[in-house]
Amino acid sequence: MVFRGENGITTRIVCGYNPCYNAKKQSKTSYQQARRYYITKEKDLTCPRKRFRNDLINQLTEWREDGDRLIVCLDANEDIYRKELGLRMTAADGLNMREVVGEFTGSEIGATYFRGTKPIDGVWATNDLQVVGACVMPAGYGIGDHRLFVVDFRIDSMIGATPPKIVRIAARRLNTKIPHVAEKYQEILEKKVVEHKLNSRLIEAERHGKSVEEVRKKVNGVDADSMQYMKHAEKKCRKIKSGRIPFSPEASVWIRRRQ
Repeated sequence: MVFRGENGITTRIVCGYNPCYNAKKQSKTSYQQARRYYITKEKDLTCPRKRFRNDLINQLTEWREDGDRLIVCLDANEDIYRKELGLRMTAADGLNMREVVGEFTGSEIGATYFRGTKPIDGVWATNDLQVVGACVMPAGYGIGDHRLFVVDFRIDSMIGATPPKIVRIAARRLNTKIPHVAEKYQEILEKKVVEHKLNSRLIEAERHGKSVEEVRKKVNGVDADSMQYMKHAEKKCRKIKSGRIPFSPEASVWIRRRQ
C-alpha cells in the first residue's frame, strides 16, 4: 500500500509472512510451495526463509534509498529481537528501522502466537514516521491465533501537513432492498407524474410538434421535469437518521426496523 502526499512524501506499508520451515518435500505448506516454485521456475535451491529475508531487505533498502518512508508488518516466525530478520530490520548501518510497539511502551513485547513463548510478529517503521500510540492486544482479541497490533501514526508524518481531501459519498434515501421505501418512492413519483400530466405532454409534443426541433424541446422539458420529480420522490421516500446514536450491532438492527 502506497500513500503519496505533499512535497514528494511517499509512505509504503508492507505486510509479509516468513514461512515456517518444513522438511516434508511433498507437503502443501507455504515453505514447500515456495521451495518448489523457486526450483521449478528459477532453478534456485536457496531456502525460502533465507530468500524471503534477502528479497525483503533488498526491496526495502531500494525504496529507502529512493526516499520512501516505510511501515513493515511481519509474521516473522522467529524471535523478532534476537534472530536475523529483526536484527537486519533494525541494524544501524542498514535500514535503521525501529520496532514501534516495544519502543513506544518501553519494553519488549511478549509472545505473539497464542501457543508460543516468543515474539514472532512485529511492526517496524523508519525514523521519519512518528508514533503517537501503540499496543498489542491479548490473544483471541482479533481474528486468528496471533495477537492483534494497534499502532497510531501521525498522519502529517505519513503524507505531509495537508492531506488530500476525502470526498465522502452521500447516502441515498432510495434503497430498493427496503420494500416499503421502494413502494413509497413509486407512489410519490406516480402522483407527481399524474399531477403534472407528463404523459399527456409527451403525447401532445408528438402529435402537435411543428418541427423536429420543437418536439425535441418539448420532450427535453418533460424529461427535466421528471428528473426533478424523481429527486423529490427520493427525498421524501424515507428519513435518514444518523450520527445521534453510536454504532453497535443492536442499534443497527433497530434502525433498520424503523426505516
